[in-house]
Amino acid sequence: MAVQAGVAAGAVKQENMMEFAGLYRRVGLPVPQSFMIDPDNMAPPSDMEGFDLSENLENVARDIMDEGGSAYDLFNAIDTMMAAAPEEIQAGLANHIATMDGPFFERCALFMLLSGPQLVQEATIAGLFERLDGFALNAETLTLFPVDQHRRHWMI
Repeated sequence: MAVQAGVAAGAVKQENMMEFAGLYRRVGLPVPQSFMIDPDNMAPPSDMEGFDLSENLENVARDIMDEGGSAYDLFNAIDTMMAAAPEEIQAGLANHIATMDGPFFERCALFMLLSGPQLVQEATIAGLFERLDGFALNAETLTLFPVDQHRRHWMI
């Protein structure tokens, strides 16, 4: 209630809600519904023209790798940033990441597969299977799929 009052009064901005939600997610607490962003009330940023999601994710990944970070660091950054987004938006991003080339993104997708809501997990697995169907999934990534040995045979 207080958050909605703050939003209505203009004291709490969308960026604040994303930051608060990210803090909740970072410490492992469920994000309160009051911090979730309503996509119907979101205006796209003015600099969205010409925005390329893959290119931006590749730049973020490159920056993380340059700093000695791992795919888990990329996952953690995205997970924290997307904490206030509705599950459908999180799932869309997870699917996109899972379809991107390279073991760094594949490993990030595996972290998404192991955490998050069911919709995000399903979108992630769909993206990974898309790569598997196209014979583009790295063999090492395939060995890391979180399934037991008895079920792995049907994926090959």
